[in-house]
Amino acid sequence: PGSGRGAPIADLTEGRRRLERRRAQERRELDELLARMGARGPIKLSTLVRVDAHEFRHLVAWIGRAYEAPPGSDGARRAGSTDGRTAILLRQPADPHRERTRLRAPHGMLDLPDFHIEVVRR
Repeated sequence: PGSGRGAPIADLTEGRRRLERRRAQERRELDELLARMGARGPIKLSTLVRVDAHEFRHLVAWIGRAYEAPPGSDGARRAGSTDGRTAILLRQPADPHRERTRLRAPHGMLDLPDFHIEVVRR
């Protein structure tokens, strides 16, 4: 019924490999951060002092997701990690305008309330 040649099928193998490498790297980064945070129990952000670029990216994403959630009956806001294995509990300081910290990363600094943060395994 048709005539002519069909279009060649694109080879997506290399793109899939790059994506899998990127996912594996993100899993390693997240595992390292979860190990660092999970071993400490509840902490204030000010105790972290300095984070690497990957930790910074994950922390900011967690805080953003948790802050978008309504506080629970205990006042904590909750968000899951991107892999679904852990949850973050975020508690606001008593006076978020006065109790502040600076989270330092290689590419800059973020001024924010000195949240109490806890990573818990699900």
